[in-house]
Amino acid sequence: MPFNSGNLKKYNDAIGLGSEIAAAMIVPVLIGYYIDQHFHISPWGILGGILFGFLGTFNAIYKVMIRGKKKDDQGDE
Repeated sequence: MPFNSGNLKKYNDAIGLGSEIAAAMIVPVLIGYYIDQHFHISPWGILGGILFGFLGTFNAIYKVMIRGKKKDDQGDE
Protein backbone atom coordinates (compact mmCIF):
# COMPACT_ATOMS: atom_id res chain seq x y z
CA MET A 1 0.00 0.00 0.00
CA PRO A 2 1.62 3.26 -1.08
CA PHE A 3 1.99 6.09 1.39
CA ASN A 4 -0.40 8.98 0.91
CA SER A 5 -2.30 11.41 3.08
CA GLY A 6 -5.57 9.46 2.70
CA ASN A 7 -4.01 6.35 4.21
CA LEU A 8 -2.42 8.40 6.97
CA LYS A 9 -5.82 9.86 7.90
CA LYS A 10 -7.35 6.36 8.06
CA TYR A 11 -4.53 5.13 10.31
CA ASN A 12 -4.88 8.21 12.49
CA ASP A 13 -8.64 7.62 12.81
CA ALA A 14 -8.08 3.96 13.75
CA ILE A 15 -5.48 4.81 16.38
CA GLY A 16 -7.74 7.53 17.77
CA LEU A 17 -10.67 5.13 18.00
CA GLY A 18 -8.54 2.51 19.73
CA SER A 19 -7.26 5.05 22.23
CA GLU A 20 -10.76 6.36 22.90
CA ILE A 21 -12.14 2.86 23.51
CA ALA A 22 -9.23 1.95 25.79
CA ALA A 23 -9.66 5.13 27.81
CA ALA A 24 -13.44 4.69 27.98
CA MET A 25 -12.92 1.27 29.53
CA ILE A 26 -9.84 1.81 31.73
CA VAL A 27 -10.63 5.15 33.40
CA PRO A 28 -13.99 4.13 34.96
CA VAL A 29 -12.52 0.83 36.19
CA LEU A 30 -9.63 2.67 37.86
CA ILE A 31 -12.07 5.10 39.47
CA GLY A 32 -14.14 2.12 40.67
CA TYR A 33 -11.00 0.54 42.13
CA TYR A 34 -10.21 3.76 43.98
CA ILE A 35 -13.77 3.90 45.34
CA ASP A 36 -13.47 0.27 46.49
CA GLN A 37 -10.23 0.98 48.33
CA HIS A 38 -11.44 4.25 49.85
CA PHE A 39 -14.90 3.14 51.02
CA HIS A 40 -14.16 -0.62 51.51
CA ILE A 41 -17.14 -1.68 49.39
CA SER A 42 -15.38 -4.16 47.13
CA PRO A 43 -16.37 -5.32 44.43
CA TRP A 44 -19.14 -2.77 43.80
CA GLY A 45 -16.91 0.08 42.71
CA ILE A 46 -15.14 -2.00 40.08
CA LEU A 47 -18.43 -3.50 38.89
CA GLY A 48 -19.86 0.01 38.53
CA GLY A 49 -16.69 1.06 36.71
CA ILE A 50 -17.05 -1.86 34.31
CA LEU A 51 -20.67 -0.89 33.62
CA PHE A 52 -19.74 2.73 32.94
CA GLY A 53 -16.79 1.54 30.85
CA PHE A 54 -19.07 -0.52 28.62
CA LEU A 55 -21.44 2.42 28.25
CA GLY A 56 -18.54 4.70 27.32
CA THR A 57 -17.23 2.17 24.83
CA PHE A 58 -20.61 1.78 23.15
CA ASN A 59 -20.92 5.57 23.05
CA ALA A 60 -17.53 5.88 21.33
CA ILE A 61 -18.45 3.23 18.75
CA TYR A 62 -21.83 4.90 18.16
CA LYS A 63 -20.16 8.26 17.51
CA VAL A 64 -17.80 6.67 14.99
CA MET A 65 -20.75 5.02 13.23
CA ILE A 66 -22.60 8.35 13.01
CA ARG A 67 -19.45 10.07 11.72
CA GLY A 68 -19.07 7.38 9.04
CA LYS A 69 -22.70 7.67 8.03
CA LYS A 70 -22.33 11.44 7.60
CA LYS A 71 -19.26 10.90 5.40
CA ASP A 72 -21.20 8.38 3.29
CA ASP A 73 -24.15 10.77 2.95
CA GLN A 74 -21.85 13.59 1.82
CA GLY A 75 -20.20 11.28 -0.70
CA ASP A 76 -23.56 10.45 -2.33
CA GLU A 77 -24.25 14.07 -3.26
